[in-house]
Amino acid sequence: MKFTQALLFSTLCTFGALPALTTPGLAAKAATATAQAPSAAVLSNYIVIQQKLAADTIDGVSKAALAIARSNSPKEITESAQKVADAKTIVEARTEFKALSKPISSWIQTSKKPGYEVYRCSMASAKWVQKKGSTTNPYYGKEMLDCGDKLTD
Repeated sequence: MKFTQALLFSTLCTFGALPALTTPGLAAKAATATAQAPSAAVLSNYIVIQQKLAADTIDGVSKAALAIARSNSPKEITESAQKVADAKTIVEARTEFKALSKPISSWIQTSKKPGYEVYRCSMASAKWVQKKGSTTNPYYGKEMLDCGDKLTD
C-alpha cells in the first residue's frame, strides 16, 4: 500500500470517519506511512527548490535537495531528491523536480496541510506544491510564472 493511501486510512480512522483498523497488518502499514509522511523540514526544503526554480536559478537547489535525500522519508522521495541534487542545469533540475513533486503533491492533497496549495502545469504535465499565494510555476519560471491550475483550496 502506498504511503498516501495508508495515511488517508489512518487519518480517517483517527477522526472517526472509518472504524478503527482491526487488521494488524493494515494498522501497521498505516502507522508506518503516517510516520514516514514528509516532515516539516522536507516540505520546507521542497519549497526552497520550488521557489528557486520559479526564479530561474539553481543556486541553493542542490543543498535543499540533499537535505531531503538524507531525510527519513519514503524511498520515492529520497531517490527523487538525490536526482534533483545531482542536476547540473536548470533543465535537468526541473525534469527531476517533477518526480519529486509527485509524492509531495499527493501528500499535501491527502493531508490538506494548511498554508500550501497544489498546482498543475499542463504544459509540463506535472504538479507542484507551493505556499498559498500567487502562482509561481517552477517548470517554466519567469517565462510563464503565473501559469498553472490550482488543484487544492
